[in-house]
This record gives sequence, C-alpha cells and structure tokens, in this order.
Amino acid sequence: MYDITVMSDTRLLATVNTAKNVVLVDSQAGRTVDQISLKNYPRGVCMWDNNTAAVTLMKNKVQLININDNSLTLGNFLNANGDVWGIARSNDRLVVSYSSPPWLKTLSIEGRVMNRYDYKNLEEMCLKNPTSLPQIQTAWSFL
Repeated sequence: MYDITVMSDTRLLATVNTAKNVVLVDSQAGRTVDQISLKNYPRGVCMWDNNTAAVTLMKNKVQLININDNSLTLGNFLNANGDVWGIARSNDRLVVSYSSPPWLKTLSIEGRVMNRYDYKNLEEMCLKNPTSLPQIQTAWSFL
C-alpha cells in the first residue's frame, strides 16, 4: 500500500501503487470489499465527501473515485499539470503536493487552480497568518 484514508464508518480506502489500484477495506471484518484498477500508478488518497475520494496519479492527474455502498467506480479526471504526490482536503478545496517543482496547489473539485504556494510562500504564510497553520501542516506533510 502507498497511502490510506479512513472513511466516516469502519471502512478504509487504500492506494496500491504496484498493482495500479484502489482498495476498499472493511476494517471490522478484515476483508477487501471492492477494488478498482487505474490507468496509472496511484499515490495519495483523501476523502472529498462520503461518496467521493480523490487519488493522485503519476503523469499529472487526480482521479476521482465514486463510492456507492460497497462498490467503487471511476469518476472524473482532474488535470494537475505537474508531478503530483500527496493530497488532502481543506474546506472546499483539494490541497495537492508536487515534487518538481516542489509546491502545493489548492484545486477546486472541478480541477481549477485556486492558489499555488512554493516553500518560501508557505513559510511566510505561517508567520503572517498562524490561523492557517492547520491546513498548511496537513499539506506540508506531503512534501
């Protein structure tokens, strides 16, 4: 497994990089409920809402995954325009980390870039606006 996120119930969603898939696991039963194959290697995963997850893929993409009861289906692609790694949700935005160049972008669920921060910008934000620190810390951990 590459990354994992806890859903609002007893289920977990995990990315399996080597198998190019996402796995839905029932943690109480200790079994795989469903899995879905992807076109590229998955990296980070986060929940958008109870029925949608976002997964970063190699080759500049974020794949949305629809979750209905115990089944997974592919949703829309978001073009991320860069080498993406980690992903988190902050309010109504996706926070995506990039390896080259090393920055964070906040995206709408439609894939529109809302903000872009390099290392220097993030450090300045922390000093000027400490209330933004929890969202920055979540995203920063992916860099």
